[in-house]
Amino acid sequence: MHCETAYAVLQFELPSGRLCPIAVLILDPLADRVYIRVGNDFAQVPEEERPIVQLLLAQLEQDVAAESGTSMLARMENSLSNTIQISDLKPFPITDLDTGLDQLFTEHLGHQSKAATAP
Repeated sequence: MHCETAYAVLQFELPSGRLCPIAVLILDPLADRVYIRVGNDFAQVPEEERPIVQLLLAQLEQDVAAESGTSMLARMENSLSNTIQISDLKPFPITDLDTGLDQLFTEHLGHQSKAATAP
């Protein structure tokens, strides 16, 4: 079954200005749910920022189970800092959420191991 999904990449802005992907999100508009796959390699993130990034990602993993997808993405777009940014949603038609998350994770965070999938 084909699903009209979209995805976004959560990114950390390094001191150099380069964006470092830290998670991928898929929005399933039919279910109004967000699915997230988080990386676990924060070596490029400044050491003093790592606990904050990890805390934010852990909170997002909890939020996806409790909040509607469109509400969560809108809140993220309005509340994230300049340091942690979410890309614009891009269409990404898939037939299976896990396969889609795996594909996006490999494309955007392929050098990392998968830390988690939620919900």
